[in-house]
Amino acid sequence: MTMTFKLVKASTRISRVRPPKEAALISRHARQVGEIMFAWNGLQSALFEVFAALTDDDRYRARASREWHGMRSDKARRDALLAEATARLAAQPKLLAELRWVHGCARDLSPHRNRIAHTPMWMAVVGVQAEVFPDLIGAGSRDVVSLVEAPVATTWRALRGDLYALTAFTRLIAVQLTDPHAMPLTFPRRPPFSSR
Repeated sequence: MTMTFKLVKASTRISRVRPPKEAALISRHARQVGEIMFAWNGLQSALFEVFAALTDDDRYRARASREWHGMRSDKARRDALLAEATARLAAQPKLLAELRWVHGCARDLSPHRNRIAHTPMWMAVVGVQAEVFPDLIGAGSRDVVSLVEAPVATTWRALRGDLYALTAFTRLIAVQLTDPHAMPLTFPRRPPFSSR
């Protein structure tokens, strides 16, 4: 079988600008994904604050920063944090229980964030209808099924809100560890989640 290719005239140019409907669709999707990434990064920052409070007396947290940023994955960091908390908070079982809960929540929310961050997406614009959907060929089958069943557009508010609440709760733990007198006697209740 011989393949033939039709040559494109030298004057033909590929556009660098998407059509308006596609651009609007991508912009909306990118905002949703971006807000989830922003919330996830806030959680990672809060987890680092707890790790630093557990591992370092140095105000500038050089040792904690070296160790934390030397790990290659968020999971490794979360697991190191839990190991450090387990070793150092034996005399504070309530605080240790809260950190174990935070660890479990972050573990449970991580696949949602990963699917949204790493699954390639396609878009279709037909008339006035526009839709973003997972790339059925380029994405893993579990990711496609997950994002078809619960697309970003219907879950981003819940996931973003859950990440924000977990970040705030984690920061309170960091404050408790660095300055126990700064917190009220009663630690706040765990926030409820809607995306787990």
